[in-house]
Amino acid sequence: VDNEYIRYCADLNVALAYYKCLDDWNDDRRILAKTAACMLKTSLPDIESRYPRQCAAIRTCIESLRTLEEQNCPNPDETANCFGILMGELLVYREDLWADLLRRMGHSLGRFIYLADAVKDLPKDKKKRKFNPFLAAGMEEKREKLEEFLVLDMANCTRYFEALPLVQDKPLLDCILYSGVWM
Repeated sequence: VDNEYIRYCADLNVALAYYKCLDDWNDDRRILAKTAACMLKTSLPDIESRYPRQCAAIRTCIESLRTLEEQNCPNPDETANCFGILMGELLVYREDLWADLLRRMGHSLGRFIYLADAVKDLPKDKKKRKFNPFLAAGMEEKREKLEEFLVLDMANCTRYFEALPLVQDKPLLDCILYSGVWM
């Protein structure tokens, strides 16, 4: 299968992978991450020329997130919002009638992804003394509070999702958003 949307997703996956590798290099000085970043960088100018808004959002949000992490930001909402803004821009393929809903849905989904990853990594981050928004906020023992963050963000995500006029693949997307994300 090949179409403009598949190519869009593939291109942005390359851009995200590049910045993830740079982040891994900066965090842990992993040579494999640096090598991968160098390989991915060759594709970046073409991707940035096709999707300047999205690539600028990736770059800006990753830089903001890095700054907040270096400052050991004690507010999980601030760090989650960085990734939410990034995902909001990625869900908007083009500025059209649905852009606002997609941006809001992406923002909530991005927050959920960031915070779910933080919950999953909590024991490892605590052991390795690495940044985690919930550790910085002193919330590692408050499991129910962590779940409240996730439930709220996914509720917002599905609220915007339900407002979209989807027909094709809606049952699959329902399955992902209503149960798959919790697995």
